[in-house]
Amino acid sequence: MLRAGHHLVHLENEEDLLKSVLNDAVAVLDAQRGAIVLADGPNGTLRPRALVTGRGEPRAVAAGRGEVSGRPYFSQSLATRSFNRGESVLCHSAQEDGELAIAQSIQDGAMSSVLCVLLRTPRKRLGVLHLDRGPWQKPFTAADLHLADALAASVSAGIESAQLLRKQRDLFLKTITILAQAVELRDDYTGGHTKRVTTYSKMLGQHLGLSAQDLEWIEIGGPLHDIGKIGIDDAILRKPDRLTPAEFEQMKLHTVKGAEILATLPDLHPVIPIVRSHHERWDGLGYPDGTVGEATARLARIVCVADAFDAMTSDRPYRKGMPADMGFAEVQKQSGRQFDPECAAAFLEIRERIREAMPQPATAANTTRQVKTVSVR
Repeated sequence: MLRAGHHLVHLENEEDLLKSVLNDAVAVLDAQRGAIVLADGPNGTLRPRALVTGRGEPRAVAAGRGEVSGRPYFSQSLATRSFNRGESVLCHSAQEDGELAIAQSIQDGAMSSVLCVLLRTPRKRLGVLHLDRGPWQKPFTAADLHLADALAASVSAGIESAQLLRKQRDLFLKTITILAQAVELRDDYTGGHTKRVTTYSKMLGQHLGLSAQDLEWIEIGGPLHDIGKIGIDDAILRKPDRLTPAEFEQMKLHTVKGAEILATLPDLHPVIPIVRSHHERWDGLGYPDGTVGEATARLARIVCVADAFDAMTSDRPYRKGMPADMGFAEVQKQSGRQFDPECAAAFLEIRERIREAMPQPATAANTTRQVKTVSVR
């Protein structure tokens, strides 16, 4: 219980919290397996969120699915019974319970004794902590049930808080996405740009081994990298022809304007370098600050490659987007000039994954409709 309290204080990620709590429960209660199943969706369907094995696992667990013989290795029927009744359940012997004795999950998992402990707060039922022992182990006792129930009671509030934080984060990301879409609506020719840049940037960041925190900043900063365009005049932003030098100077200000917008939100300060510096160059010829090499923030250097590649391979009113192979060739050519050499090399290493993530070419019919729409405008 002390370890569980430590996890509640030090782990903010819901997935890590659930795994840590479950690992401790399995170890302390000498279970062969454990699962945390939480109510999900409007109907409160119980879904496994964490699954671990203890000692003496009798059969191979299907990789990545937490299953034995293709089935979830927890008793859905007993977990549902515990959750619906709102009480923890001790099954001293699964073979003595008529319903459980014939359950496929019990048979496949060689479950002899099962604990289903209700995860709950004063506000709601969250789900169930499911632990089982095999026939070569002693059955669970009432004392085991009381210990598991005490553990569940102590961690449930933390689990609920982690869920609320996740929902808050999901809402925050959706708000950012909507804001990015609002900017794109002002520019008919960059639809989907921010989404593609974010996708490519995350793939590149993962390949470079960025931390989970840095990947989250990319997930937030990617959609916002062009937020400053909201302050660019429509005559420039929506111009169907190439910009004049003077107009381009105005367009370049979107990096500074975007940084100024985010400066008013302290929680978003870590993504300001992405917004301000994604047009900087490795050779110092970029904008707005002309930083050279590693003086540009690393996350900005990553987004720079993704942003430039999408710009090269996307259609504009004054030119056709180049094929993917030409875009990759340009990334290689500009390595050490426009792009950080490490980022450029890593981007080329994942070119097939990038290619798969690129939008499919429009059909002839869709192209015709797009042309008609532009001509009317």
